[in-house]
Amino acid sequence: MLDGIDAVESLVQSMQRQLECEHERLADNEREKAEFVARLKASEEKNSLLEEKLRLAMARMFGRSSERWKPDETQQALLFNELEMIRREEGAQAAGSVITDGAAPTAEVPDVVRHSRRQKARDPQDALGHGGRLLLPESLPRREIRLDEGDGVKTCPACGKELVRIGEDVSERLCIEPVKYYVERTVRTTWGCSCGQGGMHVAPAPRHLLPKSVASPSLLAHIMTAKFCDALPFYRQANMFGRDGIDISRATMARWAQEAHELLSPLTDLIRSKIRSSSVMNMDETRVRVLHENGIVKEGLSWMWVAAARVALLQAEKDGRRDIKLVTFHYAPGRDHEVAEELLAGFSGTLMSDAYTAYNGPTRNAGIVQAACMAHVRRKFHDVLKVEKGNQKAQVALGYIKALYDIEAAEADSPPDMRLKVRQENSRPIMDSFWKWLVAEARQVLPQSTLGRAINYTIPLWTRLEVFLDNGQVPIDNNLAENAIRPFAVGRRNWLFFDQSTGAEASTSFYTIMESARANDVEPMHYLRFLFTCMEHFGPDAMPWEKLLPLPSIRYFAESVGIPYSMDL
Repeated sequence: MLDGIDAVESLVQSMQRQLECEHERLADNEREKAEFVARLKASEEKNSLLEEKLRLAMARMFGRSSERWKPDETQQALLFNELEMIRREEGAQAAGSVITDGAAPTAEVPDVVRHSRRQKARDPQDALGHGGRLLLPESLPRREIRLDEGDGVKTCPACGKELVRIGEDVSERLCIEPVKYYVERTVRTTWGCSCGQGGMHVAPAPRHLLPKSVASPSLLAHIMTAKFCDALPFYRQANMFGRDGIDISRATMARWAQEAHELLSPLTDLIRSKIRSSSVMNMDETRVRVLHENGIVKEGLSWMWVAAARVALLQAEKDGRRDIKLVTFHYAPGRDHEVAEELLAGFSGTLMSDAYTAYNGPTRNAGIVQAACMAHVRRKFHDVLKVEKGNQKAQVALGYIKALYDIEAAEADSPPDMRLKVRQENSRPIMDSFWKWLVAEARQVLPQSTLGRAINYTIPLWTRLEVFLDNGQVPIDNNLAENAIRPFAVGRRNWLFFDQSTGAEASTSFYTIMESARANDVEPMHYLRFLFTCMEHFGPDAMPWEKLLPLPSIRYFAESVGIPYSMDL
């Protein structure tokens, strides 16, 4: 009987061991299953991220680059964002409410005063409206062609009386003539006495911009504007001159550019000092290819840095006190913090830039306040719509940003103190709600997704993004610098590279002067031509540079010194 009991116990123990082994096997299967599910989920997430990157790359390559919403996109955003559209009527108000987007947490949006965009005065040329024929400028010369009925048909076919002139029908069209060249021939008569003792007498030679050169102020301004404003490389201009039988090589133009750069350096230095003296500076940088650095073959990219600012100047009495937008370009073989430190030397105020880390050290050491660009934030969320057109959360974020920009547009012409008051009252509640929404969404989105990257880009910069709320002079974005750098980036597609670093450095003077002129609605070619003419009039060492900054009031200065400013020099 005891043997039977031992046998049963042995059988039970054997079954328990089998059961334990089976539990271990099932546990291993569960672990393998969990690991497989985790790998599958990671693979799906990876595939999703790769698909997002592919869609974003395709959108950037083939899609529209504008970040402006179409009307249907704005209406679609309102389905998920109850921030109401800005009313067009002046002075209208709209109250914000709770923003919802399905599963996303709601964020309370305090009531704020909504601003409509102020309608700018329409130019007389736009009187006929969009799509109509524009009136041609009155400054253009007119050549009339008069058509009239013959004498035999100036009688009334009904009663036979002679017709009376009751008016005229006038139509205009724009015509163009090819560029006209002429040679300015200076003849100095030489006088002498037959006695041979009095020597020769001749009128003094006029001062020339580039001695022993055929380049006049008008020719030099034309070539430099075509290259640095219209992105027309020197070799193309040489071909254009060649078609008219004029031989000016690209090497000659490059030498003229270098010499003109040296002559214009006092003005560019003055612009840079004015920018450093401002309370707010915008900075940006873009790549440029330079083949030879100081004559040595250079590998890798170089960089063109841009600084811009609104500077308050006291000009002529006719112009009064106003802000002038100044832009300066700086070439550097690298993009490290030493360049930023050099450009920020002597500046104390607020720096508006992107999130590039090279600015951190120089600004911290100099006690400069850093402000971040809201346009970069908007671009990140706009990329989400390129990946997924109807993404609700991206549209919520863009709705917040649009509300901020509508307020800025309404106060664009207001003085800084008034702009500050409106920002405190209207923009700050929107920013507070935007922050709560960002923090809530950051816990739910995949960090490596396009939306996750947009949110994780915005949150660390939030302190810098809020700087504009406490300073009416700080802009909401870095568009002043980015708009100035855009023509350079467009021109880079045409001329591709600089052969020598000296050429890149010479180009900074022309980009500085021309972009400063364009920022203040001064025509670059007229302005540059006037500067060169002043150099021949005053001499390079006696130039009144303070009075030659690119403001519309420069025409008053031209009248005061008797130098024509128009193209008919």
